[in-house]
Amino acid sequence: MRRTIQSKVTPQWLKNRGACLVPSDPGVQWYKKQKDRSPLVLLAHLKAEDHLDWANWLVARLLTPDQCVQYAIFAAESVLYIYEGKYPKDDRPREAIEAAKVYPRLKTVSAAYAAAYAAYAAADAAYAAARTASAAGYQETLDKIIDYGISLIGQKEG
Repeated sequence: MRRTIQSKVTPQWLKNRGACLVPSDPGVQWYKKQKDRSPLVLLAHLKAEDHLDWANWLVARLLTPDQCVQYAIFAAESVLYIYEGKYPKDDRPREAIEAAKVYPRLKTVSAAYAAAYAAYAAADAAYAAARTASAAGYQETLDKIIDYGISLIGQKEG
């Protein structure tokens, strides 16, 4: 069975997911200018206009919980080498990624929370290191991560 993806990103949908809806916010102003508000079109525009942080936010909210764990693992692994280069004795991000990979086999609520926490903690640590790298490298890596997230959207559940 295919998962039905959100057909349109509405203000209510954004509000329900914690988006900042202050009219003066640049993201809100950008959103209001969009004629086609289907998720994949919005993501294409966000990427084309180098709003990669916004695209990343949207991807994460379009994914199922299981896909979010996959996405976070992919993101963390994509930048882990930067973190490990800067902090070679700190194994916590790598250990968190490995813990998150266990989730699909366990499929319990506690495992899901642990996996999500571990994956996002690893991704945050690795992103912090990536941000200290070159801006071009950061943009290129984030673009690759977003592409992976987009590929997950609408995939078969299972």
